[in-house]
Amino acid sequence: MIVYDCVFVFASDVMVKVATSIENPMKFIFPSDLLKAIMSSDGSTSSRQDFSMIGFGDIFIPALLASLALRMDFIRAFTRVKAEMSANNSLQRQYQQQN
Repeated sequence: MIVYDCVFVFASDVMVKVATSIENPMKFIFPSDLLKAIMSSDGSTSSRQDFSMIGFGDIFIPALLASLALRMDFIRAFTRVKAEMSANNSLQRQYQQQN
């Protein structure tokens, strides 16, 4: 998948042509020079701004990976705490039986 992404994004202009020819909500367009855009926000449209674009997948896939990793951390922590609690309970029962 990395090879596919590298070839079609960096080696050819197929992805850019497809993304710029279709108007859909799956891409985010923002000024390339954000500071310049903020400074020149006087309402004049005489200067042409360059825009950058990022696809929805470039945001969604890393967010999905991070959320799944966080979920796995919670699951592992919960099972560890549950095992420690059951070990503590068995030690308490053994102690109570001895006395």
